Amino acid sequence: MHGLLRGVKPLFEAGWPVKENDHLKPRKKLLVDITATKTGLDKAILLANDFFKALESGGHRVMLSTAYGRRPTPNVHEKPAKRNEQWECSRFWSPQRSTVVYFGEVAIGLSIIEMTESVLMRYVRGKYIRESEYVEPKRTRGYTEHTWTTTNELPTGRYRIMAYSTERLVDYSMSWQDTPDMRLNMKNIINSLQPFVDELLVRLEEARKQKEMRQRKWEEEQEQRRKEEDSRRIEQSICDSRDGLAKVMQDWAYTLSVEEFFKGVEKRAKSADVPEARRQKILTRLRLAREFLGTQDPVDFLMSWRTPLERYQPKYPK
Repeated sequence: MHGLLRGVKPLFEAGWPVKENDHLKPRKKLLVDITATKTGLDKAILLANDFFKALESGGHRVMLSTAYGRRPTPNVHEKPAKRNEQWECSRFWSPQRSTVVYFGEVAIGLSIIEMTESVLMRYVRGKYIRESEYVEPKRTRGYTEHTWTTTNELPTGRYRIMAYSTERLVDYSMSWQDTPDMRLNMKNIINSLQPFVDELLVRLEEARKQKEMRQRKWEEEQEQRRKEEDSRRIEQSICDSRDGLAKVMQDWAYTLSVEEFFKGVEKRAKSADVPEARRQKILTRLRLAREFLGTQDPVDFLMSWRTPLERYQPKYPK
């Protein structure tokens, strides 16, 4: 028995509870990639053993992947069917790491899958049986058997081998499967894998080029965005500096007018025609007004103003 397959049967069987005829869901995640029902598990392990040994006889290493790569959700339908990827992903067990075979330095993912077929089933006396096995009972007076039919997916005992790219850049796979008249031919599968690897390398190279192009385009777009943002902030700093200078001028003019007002009041209070008592009241009010406004030096306003370069340093100076 191949090293990946020794002692795996109990691990597959001691898994999460599943319905009759459903594929097993082992609790252990670091296992060989086999998707099979309880009744088909033995044949799946023997098939995997023959396949792995045939590959290694040809000089190709079979092992668990050392990286966490891409693994497509297994398609268990014997005939092509419309698939709900999200539902099927949660329906089936998936290993923690792919089972891979190395062709040179290229790792190819491998999956062994027991297929299912759509079968017309009839519900009879508390359980489902195949419609082909149903024998209608003899009619008796006053008794009618209540039954109905439905379509279920049942295991076929036939298997599919899927090879796939573990690289996330490329969604590429190939599969071979049993038919009712012919079993899988290991030699033909192995001979088909080298062209698969050659095509995969071509697709990977093209995918990497496309990724580099997308990366460069993204970087150019980000650079253009940064330049536009820099230009916007430069313009904003100029506007803010202009508005700030205008406010300094307004504050300066206001301060000068206030100071002229205070000087006028003080001069008027000290004139000879103002009684002493009134003069003291005016000067007291004037002192209170000055204390209220505080010391206002117009030069301080100018010193607080900032130039555009003091507000923002351009990253792309023109």
